[in-house]
Formats: sequence, C-alpha cells, structure tokens
Amino acid sequence: NVPLGLAEVFELKTNPEGAELFVRDDFKGKPQKVGKTPIKMELSELYGYTASKDFFTIEIHKEGFETFRLTLMKTPGADLKMDLLLSESNKLKITKEHDLLVSELFNVQKMIRTKNFSDALNKLSSLEKKYPNFSVIPELKGITYYMNRDVEKALSMFRAAFAINTDNADAYKMKLYLEKKMGIDAEVR
Repeated sequence: NVPLGLAEVFELKTNPEGAELFVRDDFKGKPQKVGKTPIKMELSELYGYTASKDFFTIEIHKEGFETFRLTLMKTPGADLKMDLLLSESNKLKITKEHDLLVSELFNVQKMIRTKNFSDALNKLSSLEKKYPNFSVIPELKGITYYMNRDVEKALSMFRAAFAINTDNADAYKMKLYLEKKMGIDAEVR
C-alpha cells in the first residue's frame, strides 16, 4: 500500500456529516456500502467495490435528505475530492414547516387565553397569508373575535374555516351556534 499522500486519493465530505456512501457498477447493480462521511481512501480501494472496468456510480444516503447519485469514470493518475451540501428531503421540509406552524398556533392560543386579542389576530392574519389552506387559522380567528364579543366577524371566520375543511367539526358547530344565536337561517346566505 502506498501512503495516502502519494496515491490516487478519493475524498468525500458532506454537510451534514455521517452520510452513507455506496458504490455500484450501474443503477441496476446491488450497491456496496463503503462507509460514512467524511471518507478518505485510495482510489484503488474504492474501485475494488466495483466489477466494471470503466464506470461506476456513487450514491450518498442520509435519513431526511435527498439521495445524491453520480456516475464516474475510472481515471488513473487522478485524485477525486468532493464536498457535498446535502439537500433536505421534501418530506422533512414539510414536517419542519408544519412544526413551525403548530408552534406559532400554540403561541396564538396563549395570546387568546391572556386576552391579547389584537396580537393574536395580527399573528393569525400573518399565518393565514402563508398557510391559506389550514382551517384552524380562521377557526382561531373566529374564537378570538367571539371572545372579544364581535359575533359577526366570529361567524364569518367560522364559515371560512368550514369552507376550507368541511370535516372541521368544531368550526361547523360554532357556525351553527352563532347562526342560531343571530337568528340567521343557515340555508340562506
């Protein structure tokens, strides 16, 4: 074995670290696990994971991130160094975004409980622009207006929440309750 400083070197770093490196002859072949990043080894050792004479594919996997694939040509006398910034998977992005929304909604509920209606409504209006398809936002606006004794605006918000999601039972119950309280025929709007 030739020391790494003198041999053809393969070096792979990822951000974040700890991604698994696999090598295969092509997209159909069974991937061979090489190790976790950061990785530094002789190219000949990396080539040992493949049977092909000319080409091989590397795959980098990390839970919550998009898989990275690259087909490479075996090149004698060259070093191969790669630094990769891994992209979060769409599923993880959506989860993080929904977690942020839930956190914001908990903060809004605290504002409502402490009768800080103005800040609650401002926050809900901001969230409504970003998440127009979440019925819980107009529902919470309806609760805020109702607790602030603005029954007409509350009814409007409960109707909006129910229009977004007809399975929102709480918004539907409040809509019916307020329509009855205000003497509005639910069938005529």
